Amino acid sequence: FYFVDNHNSKSAVNLYKKLNLDCLLNAGTPRKISDSVLKVVENRVVNVHPGILPDYRGCSCVEWALINDQPIGNTAHFMDLNYDTGPIICSEKYIFSSDSNYVDIRNKVYIRGCELAAEVLKKIESKEVMLENSIKQDPSKGRFWEPIPHHLEQKSIKKANDHKYKFQNS
Repeated sequence: FYFVDNHNSKSAVNLYKKLNLDCLLNAGTPRKISDSVLKVVENRVVNVHPGILPDYRGCSCVEWALINDQPIGNTAHFMDLNYDTGPIICSEKYIFSSDSNYVDIRNKVYIRGCELAAEVLKKIESKEVMLENSIKQDPSKGRFWEPIPHHLEQKSIKKANDHKYKFQNS
């Protein structure tokens, strides 16, 4: 593990060059990935996004999907210069038990996201997954979601806690 103050900084980019990396894993960084980082690892920065792409790009995708009664899951994708628009490696949709609450839903998404990251990185290492065999997204499809307003976030949490989310087993 290497820790940097900013993954886009000159010192971080120099570290990536020195390490001659095949791939980077994005793990919840607060900044957009820069072109210089993408070039150093030949556009192979992997992200596991807590949303189904391309329908749920951006922020608060679990909460928006709860509000909209849409599937919740994770999408592994190669990153590009835009938010959540890079080629898709794979997506998973989850069904939750009828007694699942908001914390259960969030936990499943994040735990499974970590597991999915490990699976994808192993497949990249073994050349089972490559940028060339991933699924290019159509930029005209899908939607970018802004951070959910507090009142709607509370509504999504209540909906999950009241077991009124459509994708829960009855």
